[in-house]
Amino acid sequence: MKKVTIISNNLECDELAGYFSRLEKYFRINNWEISKDLNADLIIIVACGAIDLVYLYVKNALSDIYAKKGDYESTIIMGCQAITYRDKLQQIFDGRMIAYGEENILDEIICAKNKFSDIKTPNVYKFSDEYPNELFTIIISTGCLRRCTYCIINKAHGSIKSKKIQDICEEYAVAIKCGYKNVALSGTDTSVYGYDNGENIINLLDKLIQMDSTIQFYIENLHPHNLIKYKEEFIRLTEKNIFAYLHIPLQHVDDAILKKMGRDTVFSEIYDMVIKLKEVSPKTIIITDFIYGFPGETDAQFSKLLEFVQNDAYFDYYYIHDYSDIPGTASYNFKSKIREEEMKKRGLQIMVAFERRKKEKKSRMDSHNYRIFRNRYNIEEFIRKEKGYYICENTYQII
Repeated sequence: MKKVTIISNNLECDELAGYFSRLEKYFRINNWEISKDLNADLIIIVACGAIDLVYLYVKNALSDIYAKKGDYESTIIMGCQAITYRDKLQQIFDGRMIAYGEENILDEIICAKNKFSDIKTPNVYKFSDEYPNELFTIIISTGCLRRCTYCIINKAHGSIKSKKIQDICEEYAVAIKCGYKNVALSGTDTSVYGYDNGENIINLLDKLIQMDSTIQFYIENLHPHNLIKYKEEFIRLTEKNIFAYLHIPLQHVDDAILKKMGRDTVFSEIYDMVIKLKEVSPKTIIITDFIYGFPGETDAQFSKLLEFVQNDAYFDYYYIHDYSDIPGTASYNFKSKIREEEMKKRGLQIMVAFERRKKEKKSRMDSHNYRIFRNRYNIEEFIRKEKGYYICENTYQII
């Protein structure tokens, strides 16, 4: 029996986890053994390609593979990075790269009797026995409206592609039948779900609640601009105490920076909405993302972001990243880039500020909701690998 080793640099992205767990399922069905050995017959790197840091993790994996094998003939890179960092990868990697939608190439390589297109994406991901995942995940859409100037992920996923509500309801029915009480709705930008097929996130949630109103929802990647569009409806749903977790990526607190980012958001409007959501449902965990060091970010604008992290009382957790200057994005051509020394200084300041508040913020979260959040969306903090990549085996629950 031939062996395949599957590697990933990101366990916390639902789309990527769904992809590499689907690949594992695909190989098993085609009678391949899933291995942890870098000397396996085939190595698949399923790579996030959102920022420079995760590209470095792939470089680490490639270095270790080359040290074992001496070449990349049996190594394939898949996932977002096969598109978003293709040019950089081609300078150090002469193996194959397969983009989303090109999996028929993999079918041909392994002479698959069961085609990748026929394999359903698993709904429950497994990464740690110590921190078991309790979420049933439904990917409701992929792609976005492609407006953020710094983002390269849209090149990998393209424009919004929404599942039909009926198909989502069928997956939801499986969750109910199997006794799951916590369901994640995920996608590149869940706030624009239905933009391409005449539906929307509110209609979807209303239909799911009609099927079972006891389920707690964990919703990823809600763009603030579109969330404001559904403000009253979202508050109405929040009052029903159906949301255990909402991920609302702000990216910054300064309106001028947000405009340059292409975020089309007035910070005060979305923050007022976050406050209201917390008031009507205090147990709901609300998470956000921030990028510091965006081109043209002044000392005053960074200070505004830093002070927010130091004083905010409504968000429960932050994902904080430095700006990645990626070829192919609009912001790559912006002027007034922040110098490396200044970027390091700002990074140290904001991460120290967050670390000082992390314990306090965690202590205020509802313990049940925090456990489920931690075991899925904060799992890398507890099982983090030194070189930033993970060998994936038994990554999904058979249902």
